[in-house]
This record gives sequence, structure tokens and C-alpha cells, in this order.
Amino acid sequence: MPAPRHPTSASLTLAANLRTFRLRAGLSQEELADRAGVHRTYVSQVERQVVNPTLASVSKLSDALGLPLARLLDGTTGPDSVGTACEAAPRGGVA
Repeated sequence: MPAPRHPTSASLTLAANLRTFRLRAGLSQEELADRAGVHRTYVSQVERQVVNPTLASVSKLSDALGLPLARLLDGTTGPDSVGTACEAAPRGGVA
């Protein structure tokens, strides 16, 4: 029987930041998945910490949000910096 999975602080940070940036961009999980070229359920699984995403997948998600990869992994991201980053990102697509 596999051991229970305990989320790391990095996975918690990624999950929270992905959800926050996605919502601030006005995107559904399905819309973000389409832009990133991943399966529609994958975004939900990352946000719920069900999967441990690869760096390539996180890079696709950050590109789809128009953000540097480091922003999704930044544990110091607060509401003010999240809003600023999303306002700078184009809403209609990736710059």
C-alpha cells in the first residue's frame, strides 16, 4: 500500500499561485488548459495537488498565463503583486 502523499511547501505554493493567477486573468481551468496545451483536468489536478507536475508542464502553464515561470513558484507572492502581474499580462493570449 502506498504511503499517503504529503504536499510540499513548493506544491502548495504552486497550487495557490496557479489558481490565483488563473482567476485574476479571468480564465476557467479549461480555458487555461487549452491555452497551455494540457488536458482540461490537469489544471484542476495541479491546483488540488493531486499530481506532481513536471517543470515542462509548469512552464506551459506560466506561458499560457503570460507570466515568468518563477512567478508560479514564488512563495512571497501576495495579492498586490499578483494583481500587478496579471494586469501586465495580455488577456487575449500570450505575449
